Amino acid sequence: MKKRIKKHTGEAAAVLLTLLFLCGIWGNYTAVFGENVEKIELSDGTGSREPDTGEKYQQEEINIEGQQEEKDEEYIEESKEVGEENKEENEEEEGEIQNPFTLSIKGEPVLRAGDAAVYEIALKNTGEEKLSDLILTAEFSCPKVTWNWQEAPGFYFQEERSVLSVLEPGQEILLFLTAQLQPEQKESLTCRVTTSVEGEFSSEAVCESEIEPLKADFSVEKIADRSVAVAGEEIFYEIRIKNTGELTLHSLITTERFLKEGICAEFEEKEGVELNELKNKAIIPVLNPGECIVLKARVKLPEKGVEGELLNEVIVLSKETGEREVTAQASVQAWKVLDTPAPAPVQIQESTAEMQYEGKEIPKTEDRTKTEKMHSLLVASAILCILLVPVLKGKRKH
Repeated sequence: MKKRIKKHTGEAAAVLLTLLFLCGIWGNYTAVFGENVEKIELSDGTGSREPDTGEKYQQEEINIEGQQEEKDEEYIEESKEVGEENKEENEEEEGEIQNPFTLSIKGEPVLRAGDAAVYEIALKNTGEEKLSDLILTAEFSCPKVTWNWQEAPGFYFQEERSVLSVLEPGQEILLFLTAQLQPEQKESLTCRVTTSVEGEFSSEAVCESEIEPLKADFSVEKIADRSVAVAGEEIFYEIRIKNTGELTLHSLITTERFLKEGICAEFEEKEGVELNELKNKAIIPVLNPGECIVLKARVKLPEKGVEGELLNEVIVLSKETGEREVTAQASVQAWKVLDTPAPAPVQIQESTAEMQYEGKEIPKTEDRTKTEKMHSLLVASAILCILLVPVLKGKRKH
């Protein structure tokens, strides 16, 4: 009520100032043009003009006009001020009319990438009339974020929008919005919720949260199947790559190489791993957190020119870790093969008297002669026994 009285008072003041301005102009006009201007001749024959009453009025008119201009400027400024005040009042009144409800949103100030965020939306009818079919929409600064409203009484989904069927005067309702963040999310996230009644009212609430990104990291270990090798041998290597971070790794590039020229290692085929034409580079598409993959490589050493320590390394990098490389090495000691003469053939000669090995005689011993005599005696005894058996049988019959 006070605002309206103030508004009407300003309008009345503006009208009054306008009337005073018009009256002042009319009075000045009558004073100037109602007097006669006369000429006076001087005694020396020269003529001069002496300001008469008309000229005085002209001077006064100039002064009055200057004052009037100042008044006009003041009037214009006052009119502007009054207009601005009226505009503000109208906006406040319109705002009060356009917002018969309040809308607010609450969310966590810090969110972890890959987690689900829950927002609380409070909607209250502050007017005196019932509100029907309130439309709620949500928008996120990251287009990859997926979200959905939780169910509530009188809250239903129609095509691509959500509708609250009714909100009684003074009633407040809490709605919940769940958003699934992307694991690779790094930038801050803004959630914007809008509530409107078709063709009449609209209100908006915003919640901004900082994002704690997930850690991307991995470890590499390389083992050789031996520590010493000679020229011409084949060495096998085992490369273990483990995702030690919290983020899934993509496009891991593994490069195998020797630090000595002329020696090249090759990866063995493995399902799900892509190799280049030279087979010295392997691409792993995906490696989940905590997962470990084992690659195998092999190398055949040259027949000549290999001696000393052979250092083999593998370099691994991923899309998520950027330009950071992880290197693992394995060392093998290579020995030179010495030229050795071929062994001389063994010659064996047999005779009744002696055996020779490489032209050397085996000395004869007396033990061998005694053995031969013993064998002869045993044979003679056996023959004698056989001959005596029939004789003894004949005597028994008689």
